[in-house]
Amino acid sequence: MGGCFEEGAPAFAGVDTHKGSHTLALLDALGRRLGAREFPADAAGIAELVVFCNFYF
Repeated sequence: MGGCFEEGAPAFAGVDTHKGSHTLALLDALGRRLGAREFPADAAGIAELVVFCNFYF
């Protein structure tokens, strides 16, 4: 997913939560999408979401 992310630059995360899944979108300070992904709404899915998010933060 990488891309045009500059280390130390502001980034923002938004999560759309549902009973069966959570969708995470990451944006840079200009609103450009850094990455987006859907995760299962269980302990393993949340752990994956955290790892995915930590790649950018």
